[in-house]
Amino acid sequence: MKSLMKKTFLFLSLMLCFTGCGNQSSVSDLPNTEKDETNFATVPDDRLLFVDKNNQPLYTVVYPAESIEVIGGAAEMLTSAMSDATKTVVKCEKDSQPVSTPREILIGKTSRTDAALVESLGLRDYRILAQGDRIVIVGGSDFATARAAQEFIKLFDADTPYVAKDLSIEGTVTDVYRVAATNSGSPTIDIYEIFPFSNEETKLIRSIPVKIGSTGINFRIDRNGREVIVTGSGTHVCVLDYETGDLIWETHSAASGTHGAELLPNGVVATASSSASKVRLFDMDDSPYRYTEIDFPDAHGVQWDPTQEVLWVIGSNKLQAYRVEKNDDGIVATAEPTMGLRIPNASGHDISPVYGEPDMLWFTTSKAVYQFNKKTRQFNRVSSTVMATESVKGIGSYSDGSIVTSFPDKKPTSLYTWTTEKINFYFNLDGTLYPFFYETPGVHHYKCRVVNTSYQ
Repeated sequence: MKSLMKKTFLFLSLMLCFTGCGNQSSVSDLPNTEKDETNFATVPDDRLLFVDKNNQPLYTVVYPAESIEVIGGAAEMLTSAMSDATKTVVKCEKDSQPVSTPREILIGKTSRTDAALVESLGLRDYRILAQGDRIVIVGGSDFATARAAQEFIKLFDADTPYVAKDLSIEGTVTDVYRVAATNSGSPTIDIYEIFPFSNEETKLIRSIPVKIGSTGINFRIDRNGREVIVTGSGTHVCVLDYETGDLIWETHSAASGTHGAELLPNGVVATASSSASKVRLFDMDDSPYRYTEIDFPDAHGVQWDPTQEVLWVIGSNKLQAYRVEKNDDGIVATAEPTMGLRIPNASGHDISPVYGEPDMLWFTTSKAVYQFNKKTRQFNRVSSTVMATESVKGIGSYSDGSIVTSFPDKKPTSLYTWTTEKINFYFNLDGTLYPFFYETPGVHHYKCRVVNTSYQ
C-alpha cells in the first residue's frame, strides 16, 4: 500500500478533521506568497496551464454538493496542492454553486460529470482525463475517487503547474484493509475486509473457530514458513495454521487471564496474563507444560521488536523490554535495564506496530492512546476529534496511516461491558482521518488486529 505524504501527524496528534473547501480571499493567506511565475515560452503547446500570463488561477476545483466528507477532503487536498504549486489562490466550490473561473477540475460524481465515464468503472477503478479545458477525476467509489485525487497531484509540482491536454489515465486502487476481530460470542476469530465508506462491499471473509474465546491475537510466519495465528484466552494459548485453521501447537499452562500472545522468530511463544500478573515463555519444540515465568503486574500485551531483538511487555503502569534466548536449560529472559519505562497513564492494555514507521509502537491504556518511539523512548499521546481514545481494547494501523480500533460500544445488546458490535476504521487521506464504522449486529468483538504477519 502506498504511504501518504503527511503521516507525521501521527507523532503529534490526530486532531485534524474535515472543514470543507472554503474560498481563500487573498494571496497573503498562503504561507509562501512569492510569485514564481511560469515561463510561458518554455511550456509546450500540448499542455493545460493552471495559471494565465498574469499568474492568476485558471481553474476552480468542483466537488458534489451531496457527498461524504472524504470527497470534500479530497477536493480540499487538491486545492491546497494546486495553490502551493502555482503560488496563487485556487478556489474550491460545490457543484451547486456557480464557478468563478471558466475552467473546472471535477472531483467525484458531480452534476457536471459525464455519467458514461463512471458507468463502466469498477469500485476500485478510477479515471483522470482532460475533456477540452475541463479535467475530470472520478472513481467507481468514493474510496477510489480519493485515491485518484492523490494520483493527480503527483502529475505536477511547483516547476510544472500544468498537465497534458490529452491527459487520460485509468487506474485501479490496490489497497486492501484486512482486520481480525476476536468474537467473544462464538468463539471465533473473524477476518473482515474493509472497503472504506461502503457497508455493502465491506464483508466478513473468514471465521476461524477457536476452543476458547480469544482475548489476545497476532499473525506471524513460523519457522516452517507457514502463516499462523497465535492466540489465547484464560490459560489456553494456541498456534493455528491461517489457511486451514488447523491446530499446530497449544498449551493450557498459560497463567490466568491471558490478554496477549506473541510468536518470536526462535519459536518461543510469549503470553501476557493480567489476572495472574505473569508473562510466560514456551518453546514450541519443548513440552507445552514447561515455561519460563516473569512477574509483571497486570500483564496485558507482548510485542517482538526485530530491530532491537527484544520482547516488549506492557501492563499496569510499565513498559519493559526483555532479551529472550534459548539454551540447553530452557528459555532465559533478561530485562534490559535501559529499556524499562513507566508509562504516562496507568492500566496499559494493548500494544501493536505502527506499520510504515518501524521505530514506533501503538499502546493503549484505560484513559488514552499513545505512540511510543523505541529509539528516543518518547511517549506521544494521541488526541483526536474523530477517534475514541479512552478504553481502547485494540488498535492497529496500516502502512498508509489508516487506523482500526475496537472499544466497548456500551449498547444494551452488548454481550459484555468490554465488547462491541462494530469495527471502527479511520481512512487516512493526506494526514486527515475520515471515520467509517461497520456495524456487526449480534457479533460481539473484543480485540482487533491488522492482518499482517510482519513484526513492524
